[in-house]
Amino acid sequence: MRAQTVVRLLFVIRVCLWLIALSSTLYWMHLSNDLYKRGIFDPLEFAKYFRPVFYPCVITAFVAIGISFA
Repeated sequence: MRAQTVVRLLFVIRVCLWLIALSSTLYWMHLSNDLYKRGIFDPLEFAKYFRPVFYPCVITAFVAIGISFA
């Protein structure tokens, strides 16, 4: 592969990862607001709802940052 093609491919992957991170963060914010409206304030209760969203968001962000420096 040519260098220009690799750079374009990495750019497209990075944009897709940032969009995934953005959507999961927005979902995380919506879920937080929804839990707050339902009166769930205990961090232990929050954790069981946030864990499936938080870790993929963090991993996606780190992968996108890593690709940014590639």
